[in-house]
Amino acid sequence: MARLLYYRYSKLHLFDIDVPGKIRFQESEVLTAGDKLGIFEISPHIRIGLGICYDMRFAELSMVLARYVAIKRPKNVA
Repeated sequence: MARLLYYRYSKLHLFDIDVPGKIRFQESEVLTAGDKLGIFEISPHIRIGLGICYDMRFAELSMVLARYVAIKRPKNVA
């Protein structure tokens, strides 16, 4: 079965945590944050917005994606 790559998304918000003596995890040491919203179309009538992992902790991102994805309507629909 062939696989199709529709879109490559880089998360916008990297997760860094440093609690002295307990845990240290720094995504920013090994990754670079993306610089654009994850929005793509899979058909003329279907638009998808992406967020992953720590990105979903930011409500503003979800609101922007929801509004942008919902704006497009087929030309034959009022």
